[in-house]
Amino acid sequence: MNRPAVPRRRFSGNRAFTLLEVVVAMLILAIGLLALIALQIRSIRSNTFSNCMTVASHFARNQVENLRVANWDDITDGTFTENVGDIDPETGAMRMTFTRQWHIETDAAGRMRKVRVTVSWNQDGRPHQMTVHTRIAKRE
Repeated sequence: MNRPAVPRRRFSGNRAFTLLEVVVAMLILAIGLLALIALQIRSIRSNTFSNCMTVASHFARNQVENLRVANWDDITDGTFTENVGDIDPETGAMRMTFTRQWHIETDAAGRMRKVRVTVSWNQDGRPHQMTVHTRIAKRE
């Protein structure tokens, strides 16, 4: 019995990748991965700064609320400074130290006080601060 002839494929040249093509592809992949790593580092730094801003905002608003509930005579003019810290809930270690300052001015009539609370901290060797302004009226 005769089998039908199977046509043979003819290869016109080499179909494999050259070493140069592989090196160029790896170089492009490496550049892309380095860009992703840089983006990840930037994201981590931004998240850390956002966490510090949240903690500073909490400390400032907490001080404003403490002044609001205080007796009118206990809210004195002047500038006060205290150091407060952000504590890691898992380890109990201090993560960051914040300085909270508040300045109070009484108006001429003695019925309204301007309050300015400033929270400052250092992160990555650079100083940062945020300020909250409010007014407290004298309760009758």
